[in-house]
Amino acid sequence: MQTQKTGNLLCKRTFVPLDGGDEFNFPMEEIARKLPQTDGSMVRVEVEVHDSFMGITETGFSMAKIINSSISIRFLGSQPYVFKPGMPFSTLIAVSYHDFHPLSTEKLKGSHLIVKAEAVSKGNNGHTVFEVEIPQADEEMEEIEFLDQSWLYNKHLQAMQAEDPYFKPEDTDYLSNSQYLSEDELAEKKMELYMRNEQFQKYREKGVFHFAFNIPEETSQLTLVATYQDSDGDTAAAIAKGKAFFSPQEHYIVVETSNKGVAVGEFVVFHIHANFNMDSFNYVIMAKEMILFAGKEVLDGTIHANIKTMSVPVSTEMVPSFTMVVYHFGQNSEVISDSITIPVNEISQHKVKLVINQDKDHSVKSVELGTYSSAGAFFGISGTRTFSYALQAGNDISHASVLQALHGFTHRKRLINKMVWRERDSPVPEKVEYYTSGNYGPDTNRTFAFSGLVVFTDATIGVIPTYMGDRCNKTEGFLPCLIGGCYHSSKHCDGIADCSDGFDEVDCSDPMRDKDLKFRLGRYRKYADFYDDGDGDWLWLDINIGHKGHEQNNIELNKVDDPYTVNAFSISKEFGFGMISAPIEYLSLPSMYISLEMAETCRRGEQVGVRVVVFNMLPDEVMMVFLVLHGTDSHRFIIVEEHGVVDFYRPRTKAGDHQHLITVGPESSQEVIFPIVATIDKGEVEITVTATTQIGWDEESATLTVEPEGATMDRHTSIMLDLKNRAVVYEYMDVTLDESYVIPSEHPEAFSWLALLVVTCPFLEMWWGLLFLMGDL
Repeated sequence: MQTQKTGNLLCKRTFVPLDGGDEFNFPMEEIARKLPQTDGSMVRVEVEVHDSFMGITETGFSMAKIINSSISIRFLGSQPYVFKPGMPFSTLIAVSYHDFHPLSTEKLKGSHLIVKAEAVSKGNNGHTVFEVEIPQADEEMEEIEFLDQSWLYNKHLQAMQAEDPYFKPEDTDYLSNSQYLSEDELAEKKMELYMRNEQFQKYREKGVFHFAFNIPEETSQLTLVATYQDSDGDTAAAIAKGKAFFSPQEHYIVVETSNKGVAVGEFVVFHIHANFNMDSFNYVIMAKEMILFAGKEVLDGTIHANIKTMSVPVSTEMVPSFTMVVYHFGQNSEVISDSITIPVNEISQHKVKLVINQDKDHSVKSVELGTYSSAGAFFGISGTRTFSYALQAGNDISHASVLQALHGFTHRKRLINKMVWRERDSPVPEKVEYYTSGNYGPDTNRTFAFSGLVVFTDATIGVIPTYMGDRCNKTEGFLPCLIGGCYHSSKHCDGIADCSDGFDEVDCSDPMRDKDLKFRLGRYRKYADFYDDGDGDWLWLDINIGHKGHEQNNIELNKVDDPYTVNAFSISKEFGFGMISAPIEYLSLPSMYISLEMAETCRRGEQVGVRVVVFNMLPDEVMMVFLVLHGTDSHRFIIVEEHGVVDFYRPRTKAGDHQHLITVGPESSQEVIFPIVATIDKGEVEITVTATTQIGWDEESATLTVEPEGATMDRHTSIMLDLKNRAVVYEYMDVTLDESYVIPSEHPEAFSWLALLVVTCPFLEMWWGLLFLMGDL
């Protein structure tokens, strides 16, 4: 065992004898002593197994990565945030391990989270404008017990008043000094507790907390601080900055949504707020860099016309996300704008279902796959061995991969607001959630520009006075910062903030990308059946759904005791793309089965060993197996003499069926080799072996191709037969002919030429013949 970073040999162990497998461990202190830094190091275990009987040596390796267990807390979205003074502001916080491994529900319930927002006014006066605390779930148990006792107190009080209408609690000693709540106070407290639990529920389940608050007027800067602490002693903290939106008249408009999840075919409710009265506003719906819809909304003039609620239906063209830009022409022809980006997580109305039914064949030789989609749809099924699926190398689709691929078509990566959860040692694919993203433009000019819109107007488009814009020397490679100043393009995404607002480090590579992909691919040595195009593709199916909207497909199972992960998707002309909710793990494990191996070809007269392996998959029962090698006219069984001795040049053989009885232990296998020899000079021999047990039977067949002796003759050569001296060898002229392809001719001819030489002897008269063969006989 050695480390991958420095190549230090840590330890070496020998296991003699090795009975199928063994386990070992090593102390982490030993690694810590030999490595200056263990975090990020990789431990490589190499093994060499030698079989002295067969003379075979096999090697393998496996690697493990040492990581720390630190917890990371982050504000989702791109910084710096942009807020509007006097208007509502919202964002999200996510907590996970540093490698995006999700925290357990128990750990989240035992954690304590505090979020604070500190605002700095234009007079440089700072104060806390928002604070929320998520306590540990155990701390709420005392409050719940107190509410339960208050409820019991009120019930007892009602019972005593029912028995005595003149009963007054203040005139007696019955709980007169208690601090229990009245019925009205109890109802109010329970409602408060319910609303608080609803607000904290997603955090305690997934570690994501959404919060919103109103920012005071005259605020110029905003600082968000989040601190995390749990019962295990783990701590984490994060900080985020916000800049005020610029408007010459300090007129602001904000667009929000109350939808928690958006799906195709549903409506999205938008709330448009303004800090001034307006008679109307315009809006644009965009998706995939295209304008899908534009409209105008008129407000009711009889009330304070600064709030408007409207709804927009979600179509398939809005997948995977769409942007709504709202703008209003205010006084002095000033354009006041805001934008919001809504993700569509439920990308399709196509309901796809896959049902695996094994109840119709208890011998586990076939399985029924129920495919449910829409009429005329294409239904694709893929099956991968679970140990290969666990690599998560992007070779299979998932909900996360589909959404990430769709979001990859947009050029405005900053508007993508998401959180990823990636299991370390689980075969499940990563999970991703996309969230609503606000406006990152610090003024009206960048609101349109960041949304991908180009404005042609004679109205006033607000721009921050300190914004350099075209004043940066783009010829020399300088680009403008968000608020003010310039930076060189070579400094973009170099990890160092050259702009005061950090804009040069915005829209870089995805910080949530999978950094361990190459490690998982080369983590251990692959077996030969890592992917096989023969038996391994039995679950890769293309099915056309009929008019009923579903199909029942009977599939013959492959004899593999590995678990498979089955995935499925469907494409419909009416509903588009859809896939099953989650992959299905399926184990095609029959009670018993056999496998047969032998050479594919042999020469005439060669002996061949037919290797049969019998598998008993029952956990407790010993299996009696009756093997039969079925006989044919084309081969014979070779009788093995005492002590395994076989005469290779003149063995004893036997025709007909050959029977063999063996016992196989529970969850084990037994190997049996049948030696055979072909009796034909050239052709194919079909070998069949049948296994019969007390619970079932199995059969395997293979084809042996017998090739003639000698070398292949590319040209036909004349042969002189000396019947006088070599009559015994060429007694019958038994020559094996090939079936080589003869090039066709427009005027084909076939002929033979024979010359006879006659010699007269006093004792013997012989014929001499010389035969020239031209063409195939």
